[in-house]
Amino acid sequence: MTNWKLVTMARMTPIGLRSQVRARMRAGIAVASAIIIGMLLSTVAAGAAPVSGEASLSAQNGYARLVLKFAEDVGAEAM
Repeated sequence: MTNWKLVTMARMTPIGLRSQVRARMRAGIAVASAIIIGMLLSTVAAGAAPVSGEASLSAQNGYARLVLKFAEDVGAEAM
């Protein structure tokens, strides 16, 4: 008499373990690529010159208004 449940579990455990390892590797690669992309984008933005100005925030009737006033004209660029 063979206990088929134990035999089946013994065969399935390595398959489940492999898929867990693959999932963790994918997650690690995703985190590493997000960090690298973030570092690349931060170096591009770091080259911009700072601009002096003022910021004011007002809230009325459930809405908020943010006003930015710069000392000089600032060009806008959308990506």
